[in-house]
Amino acid sequence: MKQPEFQLFSSEVPSRTPRLRGIAEVVLVALAVVVLALSDYGFALSVRSPAWFAGAALLFAAVLASRPGQSLARRICLGMFVLALAVAIRLIEWTPVKPFVRDLHSIQPEMTEAEVDRIMAKYVRGTGWPASSAKGGRGELRFPTTIIFRPTSSPGDSNWGVVTFENGRVGEVDFSPD
Repeated sequence: MKQPEFQLFSSEVPSRTPRLRGIAEVVLVALAVVVLALSDYGFALSVRSPAWFAGAALLFAAVLASRPGQSLARRICLGMFVLALAVAIRLIEWTPVKPFVRDLHSIQPEMTEAEVDRIMAKYVRGTGWPASSAKGGRGELRFPTTIIFRPTSSPGDSNWGVVTFENGRVGEVDFSPD
């Protein structure tokens, strides 16, 4: 009886390979969902940085679509599935932060304070922090030539939309998460 010869690269596919490929697909799709959902939920990245969000979705789709040993139709379906999930995740309004960031980023340079107030009217204006008592301040902490907006009036909400003015017009817009 002749012993089979060991080959490092065999053309024969072991019987467990399709099952392992299926597990790998599920793990990769789950990883894609977790990364995309957490980045959107925690940081509203689909709004703040759509290029990063789209790039991450495309990367996951490309990894799934480029795996060997699958039919072209299956690879295309997996890639399209991840892209569809990314679109769905982008459309979900997880928290008040996401619409807030969307509205904040609609503020354009050279807008007036009145125009900014119209866009951000449904949000809380001000830092929500008390002024420094060391400098004899009363009321709320304020910054010169800057308006701070918050998505909610919840205690401890320090998600700030920072709009800085230069000569009475918007000079810079930034979002500072908690």
